[in-house]
Amino acid sequence: MYLCDAAVQNNVIAGNSASEGGGLVEGNLIVGNSAVYSGGGLCYCDGTIRNNLIIGNSAGEGGGLYDSYPMLQNNVIAFNSATEGNGGGMSGFWAPYVSNCILWGNTAAGYFPQLDDSGVPTYCCIQDWTGGGEGNISSDPGFVDPDGPDEDLSTYADNDFRLLSGSPCIDAGKNQDWMAWGFDMAGNPRIAFGGASLTVDMGAYEFRGFVFEVVRVKKVAGGTEVLWASRPADSYVICSCADLVGSQWQEEARLSSQGGATAWTDPDNASRRKFYKIEIE
Repeated sequence: MYLCDAAVQNNVIAGNSASEGGGLVEGNLIVGNSAVYSGGGLCYCDGTIRNNLIIGNSAGEGGGLYDSYPMLQNNVIAFNSATEGNGGGMSGFWAPYVSNCILWGNTAAGYFPQLDDSGVPTYCCIQDWTGGGEGNISSDPGFVDPDGPDEDLSTYADNDFRLLSGSPCIDAGKNQDWMAWGFDMAGNPRIAFGGASLTVDMGAYEFRGFVFEVVRVKKVAGGTEVLWASRPADSYVICSCADLVGSQWQEEARLSSQGGATAWTDPDNASRRKFYKIEIE
């Protein structure tokens, strides 16, 4: 993609070729594109580039991205290549606009395989990084299976760039305003209890180590039982309302976790309709 100024979301942009600018902006898989000169995936694109997988693209310079001035947030930029120059992952991006990204496995014929001609990113995982910057790390991000079961990066449908449970990128990013109601590339809440805190993860996916969900609501002898998946150390607040549009949530109870599953029984047998909300305290 070249000279992009609009919102392009939730697409697969794959296998294209051009002389320049060969795949924006949020939730896209940009893979296997090529450009003769610069920017195999994205070239001269402004705006916000967020929650994308920019994988296996190539160009003479700036294999994944080239010469743009956007907000670059929570992307995985991996295994791209600069075939003649520098910046296999990206070239021409400036701080403080690059944050919470993973740059890994990119290559360059020249120097600086991960990024070139760029300011200092923040809260990023960058292979072999020695350039300083707040929150940056250089440890292996621990992808689940980046080349898939067939061990072929070019067959992107089975490649998995989610984070393993021991990844140093979990809870290692920097929370930003858009994340309060934002989602990751898989449509999950952007900030979740992946590790030990409500801190965003680096990369395009939020680690889902613990899935907090209500698994059963049913009538029992004493009222209505609500059962949900839980963790031993957590405490919960249970609220209810009669109408999701016009009613206010009312606190019903507070209780500690009962282990892997926690149950609470609402003694109210008079209400004909009731909605429940359970929050981690």
